[in-house]
Amino acid sequence: MTLRASDDVIEHERDFFNDVYQAGTVLPHEFLDVGPEFLFACRLLGGVAGKKILDLGCGTGATSLALAVRGARVYGVDVADEAITALNANAKRYNVRLEGASRMTATELDFPDASFDGVFGARILHHIVHHPFGRQAMDEIHRVLKPGGAGVFLENNGDNHLLMFVRSRMGWFGAQRTGDELERPLTEAALQAAAATFDRFSFYYPELFLFRMPTTWIPGLRGWGLKAERVDHALSFSQRCNRLGWSRLVYVSKTGSPAG
Repeated sequence: MTLRASDDVIEHERDFFNDVYQAGTVLPHEFLDVGPEFLFACRLLGGVAGKKILDLGCGTGATSLALAVRGARVYGVDVADEAITALNANAKRYNVRLEGASRMTATELDFPDASFDGVFGARILHHIVHHPFGRQAMDEIHRVLKPGGAGVFLENNGDNHLLMFVRSRMGWFGAQRTGDELERPLTEAALQAAAATFDRFSFYYPELFLFRMPTTWIPGLRGWGLKAERVDHALSFSQRCNRLGWSRLVYVSKTGSPAG
């Protein structure tokens, strides 16, 4: 698919996710019973209680609510209007207080410099960094972070060549695509090019996400999801083993002393 410019890509993403997020109800277990990756992300942020956190690409709000019930002051943003509508509805449904929620693009965050102690995102960078505007988006994340702040992102693993081979042949197994045609699995090379403003970035692998993959992609296997999750958790005994899976955490840091 060929689009003319960055604005066309952003508009396409907005339309796609407006369809995805219509009537998006978050269930209690989605923000109360979180997994090892989310808890590890909170630790990488230095804990979230009392901190002002930007949830970038908040979707219907599971991660925003998860951060808020753990004491964070959360502001959720997303490119899709329907996401913000769903986020506000879900926060009201569960009586969870948010600092705010707005439709924004990652390339133009309408916040002053050094506004946030941390930035969190779930499955957002692989929609951004491989586009020409990827560097602009990462520079915006850097700008709104306070000195000493960090960004932590739950992402897919585009550097796992075996999984990339399987992904390219998903149709053989009747698998259903869950994203749009403009996204790309996140690679270290793409991130390094886009995140040059940051002092450093690192990858962490706190959980194995491998046997759950077929139950996510192939409709006939979805009933096996809980059993597959238990197998993944049982095998999540080392970062080296967990690298075999589909997901990882990206950590980026901004130099300087934390603001008081």
